[in-house]
Parts: sequence; C-alpha cells; structure tokens
Amino acid sequence: MKLTDRHLEIMRRIGSGATIWGYMEARLLREVQSFDPSFIKIITGDELEKHDPSVAQLTGVDQLPYFGAFLTSDGFAYLERNSKEGSESIE
Repeated sequence: MKLTDRHLEIMRRIGSGATIWGYMEARLLREVQSFDPSFIKIITGDELEKHDPSVAQLTGVDQLPYFGAFLTSDGFAYLERNSKEGSESIE
C-alpha cells in the first residue's frame, strides 16, 4: 500500500483533531491507519463526546459522525519528512 497526496492532505486537515462526518474522509483515514497505526488516533463514542460536545446531543435520527481523529507525533513527523519528498510505499 502507498500513501497518496490525498492521504497526506487528510492528515494535514485533521491535525490536532477533527470529527469525521464524510465517508471518503473516514475511508482515507482508515487507510492511513492500515499503513501505520501510530500516525493517527481514532476515537469513538464517549471519548469523542468529550472532544466534541455537539456529538453528545445527537440522536439516532441525526446523522452521526464516523469517528474523531487526530494526528499523533509520529504522523506529524511523517508529514514533515514527506512534505518535499512525495509519497512513500510499504516495502
């Protein structure tokens, strides 16, 4: 598997934290997690409600987010290393 520019962009966008509502964003972040689980932390349920209080007020009738995510120090370091080099693949 290879991280593409789209993966790097979503990693930049979540930065210190984001609630993920869209399917494509969720899919890209799960692919990043498959590439290296240390790059992002995914949070769900009660933990997500602590980071985004608006989620606690949602009911099953409302659209629910897929999860919350933030970049770890390993993820930030990877972005920094690859900002000029381009994408990298798993060997």
